[in-house]
Amino acid sequence: MGCAESRVDTDLYTRSLLGSEKPGESPIYRTSYLTSIVSKPPGHEEIDNLQKLYLHSFKTYSSQKFLGTRVKKSDGTLGHYTWKTYGEVHAICNKIGSALLNLNLAPPIKGEEYQDYYRFIAIYAKNREQWVEVDMAGGLYGFTVVPLYDTLGPEAMDHIFKQTELTTVFTSAENIEKLLKGVESGSYKTLTHIISFDPLPDNTLINRAATRNIKIFGWEEFLAQGEKTRDYPELTPDTIFTFNYTSGTTALPKGVVLSHGNVLSAAAAGVTIRIRELQEAGPGDIYVSYLPLAHVLERAFVQIMITKGVAIGFFGGDIMKLKDDLQELHPTIMCAVPRMLNRFHDLIKKGLDELQGMKKSLAEKALATKKENLLTRNSYTHGIYDRLIFKKMRDALGGHMKLILCGGAPLSPEIGEFLKLVFCCPIVEGYGLTETCACSTMQRPEDGKSGNVGGPVPNVEIKIVDVPEMNYTTKDKDENGNLVPRGEFCIRGPPVFKGYYKMPQETAEVLEKDGWFHTGDIVRLNLDGSFTIIDRKKNIFKLAQGEYIAPEKIENIYVTSKYLNEAFVYGDSQKGHLVGIMVPDKDNIMALAQQLGVSGTFEELCKEKKIVDFILAELVKIGKERGLFSFEQVKVIALEPVSFMQLDLCTPSLKLKRAPAREHYKKLLAELYANS
Repeated sequence: MGCAESRVDTDLYTRSLLGSEKPGESPIYRTSYLTSIVSKPPGHEEIDNLQKLYLHSFKTYSSQKFLGTRVKKSDGTLGHYTWKTYGEVHAICNKIGSALLNLNLAPPIKGEEYQDYYRFIAIYAKNREQWVEVDMAGGLYGFTVVPLYDTLGPEAMDHIFKQTELTTVFTSAENIEKLLKGVESGSYKTLTHIISFDPLPDNTLINRAATRNIKIFGWEEFLAQGEKTRDYPELTPDTIFTFNYTSGTTALPKGVVLSHGNVLSAAAAGVTIRIRELQEAGPGDIYVSYLPLAHVLERAFVQIMITKGVAIGFFGGDIMKLKDDLQELHPTIMCAVPRMLNRFHDLIKKGLDELQGMKKSLAEKALATKKENLLTRNSYTHGIYDRLIFKKMRDALGGHMKLILCGGAPLSPEIGEFLKLVFCCPIVEGYGLTETCACSTMQRPEDGKSGNVGGPVPNVEIKIVDVPEMNYTTKDKDENGNLVPRGEFCIRGPPVFKGYYKMPQETAEVLEKDGWFHTGDIVRLNLDGSFTIIDRKKNIFKLAQGEYIAPEKIENIYVTSKYLNEAFVYGDSQKGHLVGIMVPDKDNIMALAQQLGVSGTFEELCKEKKIVDFILAELVKIGKERGLFSFEQVKVIALEPVSFMQLDLCTPSLKLKRAPAREHYKKLLAELYANS
């Protein structure tokens, strides 16, 4: 999987392998600072699976704090964080794995693919310390962990139970009712045991479950069954660690099969990549965990923190109160998605825009000075302005933030740059998918520019393949005649998944026999060796006149408007134009209504013609500024007062589920076309 010789294309990001270019394909690219592909933590060649990694961290960081949870007080509010050490968590993991074996709660299921047999367990809960403890116990004892989450929906959940023959689910008390309702409706037929992370108020659920031959264990009751500990089994890099079911923007979810070797290589790449804040991270640093652990992005970064001995504090369970958690926890590292950062941007920008006189002039000068320093010296801090202007904004994240990692979707360059200035720390974008075990490319903090996702991480190699039907080729040039290859992003290396469980045809469509995974994303290789995601192959559609449309690109442009939080761009192949359903920002809409001289509730204002027309004109203006063609602009819109997330139209990584959205808004979309 490589050539001995290579050529450095840039000091910053990529190295191309000599002689690797083929017709219709770019050369193979690797990271510029390593000659070999990383699959194990540096300096620890003996660690070839997650069991060995966890045991190494438990031993090395035994007395260091590891998992932190806010204590719930008697009045229901949350207090300070309490912590378990790495050593204490090790003992709990041993009890979890031993209890599962002692009670035979995960009986071996004959494997049809990838492994002779599986012992499946599921986790169905928001992020919490027990989530990580069960996940690590799975890695220690060779169980295959299947994360479940609400946005899958009942039909998809039942599909997972049927595929894996799941018998045991670890869950929070709030989800037990949902599981029992599913069983009572004829779903989840293999479920026999539920382990509740929380105390149950009475025996109602226990008795109800018993009528369906399901036993519910309380957490302490379950752990007591593991007092007699069992030996660890012998595991290999090919032992299957997890089935991470994609939420599915269409049809039923696919079970992405990830091995110990896949996940280990992702952790190894994370600690090897040249990001000083990650390389120097260790005991004393704190990572805040709030993005869904059921999604591979958060889970992979937790593995990196475990490798480095970093403490992990969990949010209190209410994403709307995350700011309170951050100010109590004082984290130094966090992972974010663009939707969240867009919200921070809008709130901070609104506050700055409302400043008057000398304060406004000082804030503008501070931003201009810091921007100049960022672009010329890669400096994120300023001794005076950070105290005078940006302290309150930095304190919103807890006051100690060193690094923000961003993934899940492209972040607007303007928003990324602005937040680097006001948060006084690097915001490093990356790119990856469930099938590549999260991150495949990542920026470096010394690259002050926004608008790219960096270069290859040390555990992958990348190539670009022509997509002639969309006019993207590896021979494309920019306006100055420089070669800027464009095409489909393809990835190969240790983190690439084994396949989709029981879906050989779907696997063959995206995974070549020589290991290349076709992502469906369209990229451009920039002159500095970084990549920029510019389009999407899988979600494109044609309008009646034959023009190809990539709705995600348009949506990402539109949501840079302060008036929008979410966007759904839709095109009927029998029509010649686009329509859109937009979720507006309530505060800015209320302010706009006052400006336009109209009144009403937020829901009423979303139907007010003056408001709708104003927002449409604003979106068209932004689209023009960002280079959208006229056929890429929506011609008519509706404003939706309810978030797509609340309507269960988003994946855990907050991407729009297009097929369900299209079905949900079927009548409204028809009305929009009729009215245009």
